[in-house]
Order: sequence, then structure tokens, then C-alpha cells
Amino acid sequence: MGDEGVRRELWDGKIPVCFKLDEDEVTMSIRGDRVAPQPCYMMIPRVSYLPLVYEKLDKLYSRAAGRQVEDEVWVSAEATPLKWHYPVGVLYDLYGRGQNLPWEITVHFRNFPEDILLHCESKEAVEAHFKSKLKEVCHIIIVV
Repeated sequence: MGDEGVRRELWDGKIPVCFKLDEDEVTMSIRGDRVAPQPCYMMIPRVSYLPLVYEKLDKLYSRAAGRQVEDEVWVSAEATPLKWHYPVGVLYDLYGRGQNLPWEITVHFRNFPEDILLHCESKEAVEAHFKSKLKEVCHIIIVV
């Protein structure tokens, strides 16, 4: 495969992901038994960012988790919090390689790991971060 083929594979590549609500955060019950909502399956572009799906995850899982207004969505893979400001492909290469697909990611609303993750207030924050990184790359290209 030539350079163009590799470039196309990276740009068009998607990762199958299975999102599940953290079992410890399930508050919804039927006849006294806690009932976890169904997993959510998505194909996420490698060049995308996780907060772009947070709104959908919030709609799917916030009721089952008894989400409070001040709670913030965050995700983890095998108990490792995933940094939202890294592209999904980078996160998968770091934490998902060697696992069977789909890549299992746990959704959380409580106990935000402030010592590990940056807060992501909105999709606009993701866009601003992306533009900032793009400017850095352009500067490096010009300087080098």
C-alpha cells in the first residue's frame, strides 16, 4: 500500500465501540433489582473526539444513572480514564490494542478524576482544542 493508501485508511478509518454504563452507577431498578441499560454500539472515526458522542451517551444513560445537573460525562477503558483531547484513534492505539472488537468503553457520571482528566464543558471546547492543535502543527511545519 502506497502513501496515499495509508493516508486514506487513516482518514477514513473507524473503530467499532461498545459503550456501557458503569455498573456501580446504575440506580434504575425494577422490583428492587438494579437494571443496567443496554450497551450502545457506534462506529467512531479514528480522527474524531469522544466528547462528540457525549450528548448521545448522556441521553441514553443519564436517567439510569440518576445523573445530577453538576455531574459530568467521562469515559474509561479497563479502569483507565480516557483523555478527551486525544483523537479516538490515538486512544485506541494506546489502550484498546490487543482487545477483541468492539472496543469496550465504560461511561461514567460520577467521581470525575480531576487529577487525570481535563474538564470538557462543550463541543465548542473540542473545536477550540482542535483548532489550537492545528495551529501548532502549522507552526511546526513552517518553522521546520
